Amino acid sequence: MLIQLENEFFKGIADAYGGELISLKDKNGMEYLWGGDEAYWVGRSPHLFPIIGTLKDQKISMNGRSYSMEKHGFARNTIYEVVEQTKTTVTFLLKDTKETKQKYPFTFSFYVTHTLQSNGFTTSYRIVNEGKEEMPFCVGGHTGVRCPIKEGESFADYQIQFERPVSLKAFRPVSDDPIKKTSEHSFLEMEDHFTLFYELFAEGPIIFNQISEHTLKLINPKSKMGVGYTFEGFPVLALWTLGKKQAPYICLEPWHGLPAFEEDGEELREKPYSMVLRQGEEKTLSFQLRVRF
Repeated sequence: MLIQLENEFFKGIADAYGGELISLKDKNGMEYLWGGDEAYWVGRSPHLFPIIGTLKDQKISMNGRSYSMEKHGFARNTIYEVVEQTKTTVTFLLKDTKETKQKYPFTFSFYVTHTLQSNGFTTSYRIVNEGKEEMPFCVGGHTGVRCPIKEGESFADYQIQFERPVSLKAFRPVSDDPIKKTSEHSFLEMEDHFTLFYELFAEGPIIFNQISEHTLKLINPKSKMGVGYTFEGFPVLALWTLGKKQAPYICLEPWHGLPAFEEDGEELREKPYSMVLRQGEEKTLSFQLRVRF
């Protein structure tokens, strides 16, 4: 089911399948979000819950039992319930089922809210432990943005810009196999931007661990075309596109979690940045994409 959102500045489309915002157009008809394409990647802007990436040996332990789960968890390939809707906002809800409990043995509510604003949109996650047991989880966004945004531009016209010079280390995994912690290397040394080119993503994503800056721009410095992105509360940022296919998008991925490491223990609660909620507790995180900045 598709849901239309609109304010004075933008029109959006949200999809109950996956709970995603799949389109954001300004009043001139300019589209900013990646809409999926079988020639490259049919995904758009999935939600990652209750794990990030893949699991070590394709399994994880919870409450003394071993479970397996698909990459990035099950929330991205599920139909959500619409629990609130206005002209400018929609809230989707995913609850546990018999099927989810075969992979993740907890009683939960996972709310996803998309809100159009005057300069773009905000997506928020609200995770509630509805059961009696402590509930570990990871969560993350995966916002697919068209890149280039405007016809006549190229991917390499764009930069990732930070508000101030930063030093960043990155993991550069070349497969879904567990990552070696020693594979993290310097990516930026007191610089405030880097230029995108497909060779950066030839083997896979760029994963910035313990990122210190939570506001960036994806921008063509010549045309000033681009978007701003803020992801307070997320300790990891991944960037990804299909470099070998020269795909016309880039995914901005704020994570509260990481893919599998060779050093991982068996328990989900032991994974880096895993959060744990007690009975009745909840956690809210959000990110914002801005067209005007």
